Amino acid sequence: MARRKTVTDEQLIAAAQDVILEQGPGASTLEIARRAGISEALLFKRFGSKEGLVTRAMCHQAPTAPWPCRLDELRGRGDVRENLTALATEMLAFYRGLAPMMMMSWSARVDTFRALGADAPPIRALKTLTNFFDAEMRAGRLRRRDPEVVARTLMGALFNFVAFELMGGNEFLPMPDATFVRGLVETLWAGLDPAHDHK
Repeated sequence: MARRKTVTDEQLIAAAQDVILEQGPGASTLEIARRAGISEALLFKRFGSKEGLVTRAMCHQAPTAPWPCRLDELRGRGDVRENLTALATEMLAFYRGLAPMMMMSWSARVDTFRALGADAPPIRALKTLTNFFDAEMRAGRLRRRDPEVVARTLMGALFNFVAFELMGGNEFLPMPDATFVRGLVETLWAGLDPAHDHK
């Protein structure tokens, strides 16, 4: 007798993510099971309920931003404004890929932070960016401000730009990525320029 193929939780979650992104939070568990090549009963046996599956699908292996890993190589080196521009451009690309999944999580009422805990990737990213700004301020490369407020401002503005785009706002108020990033960095720089401390 042939042994049945084992489908891992990761494969089930990947199938659920695909179906949920296509059909929304009301996605059929029957379709998720079909895509994964298992029965619907086995799907419920593994995850307990549709809500459990949706929560895991929206939160499991939440993409880890690549840009926090680059902060060490930027800290204390090069031109700060150029670094911020490169960083913001990289963050914008990441958020553009992340935003559809986040919006789906919100519409499915998935409590991402509660599901992932204090070590959730967005919390780690915010802490890492806050530490980067704090280090640059301590080194005198940026004017002393609340580094977490600066980090939240940068992250929030970039995510808002992507969300506005996803909701169709660019049809009425288009703005190229480079224009936005350059303007955002210049706006932040107006408050972060260390030269202001010496006037």
